[in-house]
Amino acid sequence: MPYVASFCSSHPASDTYSISRSCARSVTDEIAIKLLTSYSSSARLATTGIVGAGAATVFGFSYNSEKRRQEIEKRIRSVEEKPVPTRAQQIERLAAGEEFDILVVGGGATGAGVALEAQLRGLKVACVEQEDFASGTSSKSTKLLWAGSRYLVKGLVKLFSPASISSPAAAWNEFAGTWHMVLGCFRERTYMLTMNPHITNWVPIAVPLDKWIIWPPPFDYPPAALGPCTGLFVVFFKFYDLLGRYVAPSSFVMSSERARADFPQMDGKRMKYVSVFYEGEHNDARTNLCIAFTAAMHGAAIANYAKVERILFDEKGVACGAEVVDKANPSAKSFEIKAKKIVYCGGPFTDGLRQLSEGKDVKPMVNASGGTHIVLPPYYCPRHIGMVDMMTSRGSFLFFLPWEGYTLVGTTDVKTMPDLHHQVPEDEIQYLINECEKYLSPSLRVRRRDVMSAWYGIRPLCGDPNAKDQSSASRDHVVSHHPTNGITFVSGGKWTTWREMAEDGVDQVVEGHPELKKKAGPSKTLETPLLGTGKTDLFPEGYHENLAVTLSQKYDLAFDVAQHLVRNYGTRAGQVLDMVDQDTVKGSRSGLYKHYRRLYEGAAATTGYPYLEAEVRYAVNHEYAVTPADVLARRTRLAFLNSTAARLCLPRVVEIMAECLGWSPERALMEHEQAEQLLARDFAGPVPDKKGALLRSACTADVKDVFDHIDAEQKGTLTKAGIAKAAAELGFPLSQDELQKAVSEMDTDKNGEVHFPEFLAWWNSSEKSQGVHQKIFMGTRRGSRFAFPTHDLAKEYVLGVSTWLFDQGSTFGYRPEPLGESTALRGPAPDWSLGDSRVPLMHFQGHWANPVNATSYPGSILFASESEGLRFRAHLIFDSANLSLVKLTLENSGKQTAHGQFSIGGSGANISAQPGEEINFGLPNSSMPCFAPSLYGRGRLVLIQSVLLKDELQPLSWNVTDSKEHFEATSLQIDISPAAMATAFILVTPVASVPDRMDFRDLSDRFRRSIWRWEGYLQAVKAQLPARKSQLDKDAIVAWSAVKSVMTLLGNWRTVPGLPSGVLPSYIGYEGGFWSWDTYKQAVGMVHFAPDLAKDQLRLLVSARDAIGHIPDKVDRCGHGGGCSGKPPLLGWAVWTVFQQTQDLAFLHEMYSIVSNFHHFWYKHRDVTGAGLCSWTEGMESGMDDGVRFQPEFARSVANTTSHVTTLDFWSVDLNSYLFKEKKLLSQMAALLAYSDDAREWEQDAEALLPKLQNTFFVPDGDRAGFFSDVYFNGSALPIKGCEGFAALFSGVATYSQALRMANTLWDSNQFFLNFSLPTVSKNNRFFNAQGYWKGPTWIDQTWFAYTGLRSFARIKGNGSSVFAGLASELKQRIFRGFVSNDTTRLVMMGEGCHTSSKSVRRMYFRERHTARTPLHEHYHPETGAPQGVPHFSWTAAHLLMWVDEGNKTSSALVNEDDVTWI
Repeated sequence: MPYVASFCSSHPASDTYSISRSCARSVTDEIAIKLLTSYSSSARLATTGIVGAGAATVFGFSYNSEKRRQEIEKRIRSVEEKPVPTRAQQIERLAAGEEFDILVVGGGATGAGVALEAQLRGLKVACVEQEDFASGTSSKSTKLLWAGSRYLVKGLVKLFSPASISSPAAAWNEFAGTWHMVLGCFRERTYMLTMNPHITNWVPIAVPLDKWIIWPPPFDYPPAALGPCTGLFVVFFKFYDLLGRYVAPSSFVMSSERARADFPQMDGKRMKYVSVFYEGEHNDARTNLCIAFTAAMHGAAIANYAKVERILFDEKGVACGAEVVDKANPSAKSFEIKAKKIVYCGGPFTDGLRQLSEGKDVKPMVNASGGTHIVLPPYYCPRHIGMVDMMTSRGSFLFFLPWEGYTLVGTTDVKTMPDLHHQVPEDEIQYLINECEKYLSPSLRVRRRDVMSAWYGIRPLCGDPNAKDQSSASRDHVVSHHPTNGITFVSGGKWTTWREMAEDGVDQVVEGHPELKKKAGPSKTLETPLLGTGKTDLFPEGYHENLAVTLSQKYDLAFDVAQHLVRNYGTRAGQVLDMVDQDTVKGSRSGLYKHYRRLYEGAAATTGYPYLEAEVRYAVNHEYAVTPADVLARRTRLAFLNSTAARLCLPRVVEIMAECLGWSPERALMEHEQAEQLLARDFAGPVPDKKGALLRSACTADVKDVFDHIDAEQKGTLTKAGIAKAAAELGFPLSQDELQKAVSEMDTDKNGEVHFPEFLAWWNSSEKSQGVHQKIFMGTRRGSRFAFPTHDLAKEYVLGVSTWLFDQGSTFGYRPEPLGESTALRGPAPDWSLGDSRVPLMHFQGHWANPVNATSYPGSILFASESEGLRFRAHLIFDSANLSLVKLTLENSGKQTAHGQFSIGGSGANISAQPGEEINFGLPNSSMPCFAPSLYGRGRLVLIQSVLLKDELQPLSWNVTDSKEHFEATSLQIDISPAAMATAFILVTPVASVPDRMDFRDLSDRFRRSIWRWEGYLQAVKAQLPARKSQLDKDAIVAWSAVKSVMTLLGNWRTVPGLPSGVLPSYIGYEGGFWSWDTYKQAVGMVHFAPDLAKDQLRLLVSARDAIGHIPDKVDRCGHGGGCSGKPPLLGWAVWTVFQQTQDLAFLHEMYSIVSNFHHFWYKHRDVTGAGLCSWTEGMESGMDDGVRFQPEFARSVANTTSHVTTLDFWSVDLNSYLFKEKKLLSQMAALLAYSDDAREWEQDAEALLPKLQNTFFVPDGDRAGFFSDVYFNGSALPIKGCEGFAALFSGVATYSQALRMANTLWDSNQFFLNFSLPTVSKNNRFFNAQGYWKGPTWIDQTWFAYTGLRSFARIKGNGSSVFAGLASELKQRIFRGFVSNDTTRLVMMGEGCHTSSKSVRRMYFRERHTARTPLHEHYHPETGAPQGVPHFSWTAAHLLMWVDEGNKTSSALVNEDDVTWI
């Protein structure tokens, strides 16, 4: 049956499409030939006649089209471009009192079009826009100029539907209206694509067909289900070509093989074949500007940021003008514009304009439909062809198009209210991502972080305001006249028909006004090209196809920039280049062209934006740009292509505009802040904003995970009974109504079974079942293999007796402590005296007989007991660094009223009480001056005088007794009804000042916020877990390691008086301060779940830098720098990683100069030989100061008289490798911050340094061959193989062959490949000591550095890929296996007695069976994995989190060595 094959070898999109057309026709001819061979000989003659007639028709149309093309080309080249008045001149004219024939209110496509149409007819026109041209709908379209294939299909479906039989006349009339609209679209598309070639182009659009029979049928029309197998779609697109009179390139067919070649991103293997048709594409905002400035060139008085304050009326109540204010001038006064007729062209905001003249109670005439678009990197779509999904889960079209060098995906269609500046809905972004994946190759996964920009546009729809199916509403336009005030409004329509709408609107305006009718001539817009096609002084020949080449040669301009300028400015491109500051023009390295300063000169991974700084000046001087957003969003399209890059360019744009417009520093700052807010609001980026997002924001993989959990029997389908059973087992029982409603929505083909595509469509599109979504989502998450120990899920992560709970940066901690058969609460305890007996010990007591037990959760401790039907709970959390809350509850589970009371006792030092209110106690003092005894030597327990009972707040009295070392506080008796609960609070504050009295509900809110704060931490880390794993036991330990790491890092979080917060290496042994090397790693580890703390950690460290930029080894608890000379230069790595996760440009800008200065410090003060290589000082600033290489046998001091610094007598491979990596990162930072000169210099420095490092530090032969080692100043290598060599892998210093030799060394079990992981020095070194701090133990960070480098090399094509990948995988497995086997308590899968009988679910639960757990330690035995050094070590936790995060970043795709950036 399949007669479609690959007929043409190449089919690129081109302005000259004769090749494409002939190719497509050859396809058509060959299909026809193959069909003819299946017919009888008697039918062949007739068919041949039909084909011959068709061919003659095609030839006739083609001949006429080519002749018309030549005439149009001649016409547009004969037009002479005239100067366009400046905005200041236009405002002056508008305010001069001149009366105009027509005042157009609105400067979008329709308003500018009406102004152009009326001006060309000889009328005097004014046009005002309250914002910028195209600031609303007109800049936020799908960028297509299409003839309405969808409307034509729906019209034909209705015409031939069974319903039309009963009323054929009505059906025909409705189709005739659609037919007229579609023909008008073809005419307008032809005008735009032929008359304005500089701003338009043809784009082929693929329609993938992956089934021979489609069900449910497209457009709910059963015959269309046979479209693929009957060739109906092919025939339709040929008919579509015919209606367009073959002006567009002809449609054609691609086989699945051809589709895989031309569109490799498509899942070509699934395709039966692919139909391809053509539509027009344009840069919508630039088109709008061309229309407006063409009108201005022909004499229209037009201005943006000119807001109509009120409408003026004559004595008869007829509108005769408007009062307008210039918003661009804060001190400007309003002025009046007189006009015979007023036309509203407000798009979706037309009803708002009507309120100016008709009052607030106008009847709405325009519905608004919101549509979201996203922009993805260019690799998701070929540059020459797009794709459309005509069968989305919502029933509307979804386009996947190449636009401005990137991939545009859209749009959605959701009923909304008009809003000029609208936050981009995160749900809609996720919907588009999910829909993208339907036809893409399984090897591609569209990630949320790939969304470079997203925006939300609002379209005007004419029709019933209450229409439910917004996609079905007509896009045809409406021209409406008010019967009394004479105002006309034009609304509706679409981009393609802007000119037709303008012509229709002006026709009706002049028809109703005799004076204007007499004055107005015929329409001329269909024969008038837009600005940029005519003759200029630089291009007297006008626009032609090779204009970009001419421009490139004339100005020695990079061709991508020349193409961009011609596509956006046409023959006026030379005027843009006249705005270039010639002092900034430099020669390029290649010498082929000059380097003109670009607005955004990104790093290697983000180049591709050809916008010049000169365009900013041109936009201000010639294109009415008033705000930075005008430049970034509509003069250039950078905000639409990359919202992050636009924000990075903002400071430079403001600087240039301030120069051009004479802004004061205050005005420049205000403009910067307003633009920052607007860009953040109107454009989304790679970091999602989950505020208000519903659960359908899950990606397809997440929804599949939910589906698989419900499909416990792994049949691949769901039934009503199966969903009900899974719901009950997983803990989210559904009512019969909920279940019936959800299943009826899911089961679209009504066969009683729900397949995953149906489930996915329901999940992403159902607006009625969000409650069911939530129940299912939470239920399946509880049974997930990645389930976290959240408070609601009550997973018991019981901490050992040596573990203290710290949170919110508090200096004071708490821990459960045995007290007889019960458990008491020790604390608040200062971290400088955790073992001091003066620390208070509190216990919760009462009349119940059973002991009180404690359970430690992440971020809280819960005490519980039960006796005689009365359940007691005391739950402690941190509200802030200096305040803890304890929530007390008594719940009556019996059948009779119970009588209970809260009772708290304790012991400590210097106890005193204020009766009924609070207890004071003494705390051990600190020797640190910033922790004065007057503030930190006292603590208080505050008793809240309220209890919540039966949802009513009642007074609660306390009886307090005390002695010098003991206290007891007991509440009065509380009567608690069956199934009721009494709730009270106490506050614990370890400072002398008593907090402001807080009411009960405020305390409840604070308690809840703390619980959910920790939920947020854990869910953020959960999001970094690998999406799929094969071994559930490894999944469990990875999840547990992530939780433990979060608890460790936040347990070491401390505030510093008057400075940002930081994280200690450990509160045991390292409580004295914050170390620099630890800081870098901790910031990187924390950024995914606590980004603000990660940034503060870095800010705290750099706050102690000295005058020459040196960052000290340590910052003490009072914020003073000290310690050794310093630590390795990983500040740049930490800053860059934090920025990548947060996209905080202000933070990057804040840190750039600090990183740069610290980097220069090393070469000024540690390059004692002048060789461009640095050495450690004798102060052991390496952080590995106990390493073998620093033994006196190998290292000696060398004084340098010039720099007055004493260093060691060798260059260190780790130090210089880190400096190389930092140069690369600084280059990227500079590029993002638009410091183009810095970026080039950093990159050049790195390129010059790289071969020096490779040749100096790699030992090619001898007993230390195949490894990177430190090197003496005389060139000989130190006789040591240590973890310092791992830095060459991590930093990308090693060549591929060097890395391969090094990997083989690491594989050697006699050197590095030990049972647990890599030691810090090779096992065969005579100084190796498995318990020797840095002379043998495994440090998790060093193994991670080696692992990360190996993973990078594994992605390069070569004979070592499997070696690198295998070693990296084995290292990771051994690390996590070691944590499993050597923990004092083992993780075990739940066995018999689990609350669910489902084995597949039961296996995914895990629980701690013992009460003690070994914390994360400083380092580990390299053979046994036994913990060594101090416990609760932060940088171990940080690197475990890096490993967890890395699981989501690995890719199986191989790249060439030349393409690797290493950063």
